[in-house]
Amino acid sequence: MLLVFPTIAALQIHRVLANVPSVDAPVPWTSGTHTILNITVRHDTTSLPLSDHYVDQVEVNIDGTPHIMNLTPPQPQYFFVIQYDMGQVTGTPTVKARAHCTYHLWGGYSPSVQVPEFSSFQLLLILATTSITIVLLRSKVHGLRKKTVKNTEGIALFPADSKTARASCQEILDGKNGSF
Repeated sequence: MLLVFPTIAALQIHRVLANVPSVDAPVPWTSGTHTILNITVRHDTTSLPLSDHYVDQVEVNIDGTPHIMNLTPPQPQYFFVIQYDMGQVTGTPTVKARAHCTYHLWGGYSPSVQVPEFSSFQLLLILATTSITIVLLRSKVHGLRKKTVKNTEGIALFPADSKTARASCQEILDGKNGSF
């Protein structure tokens, strides 16, 4: 009797195949002014090969708002990438995704990703332009400091390359203008 119960219990155990689809973190990139998400879906259909076992939908959740994409045709492959066009992005929305299997239903959400308002290339371009502008302005100011004419008290009067200002200052220094 003691051996009958474990034997019956052992015969009732079946292998469970949990091949729920999983989604990697979305990868944002830009195309013109639009932000595109590459969404990688993984779904093992080999352990349960049914003709009606496939991924038919992907949900993209942007700041709590779900956007469902129906996959036509459905994707029976183990690994595939789909693209979602977010349009023009303002701010930094948080994005996550998940996939729906016809047999196992919805898988878990991917890790959340913050989508920047600007792509890495755009941010690099802005940083480079700002840096170059600062360097040029500093060199221009430094050059003007070297070219400034000073009177006997060491007070800067005008840039040395300005002919009109030089003549006016010379008149002041010579006492012709009467201002000093």
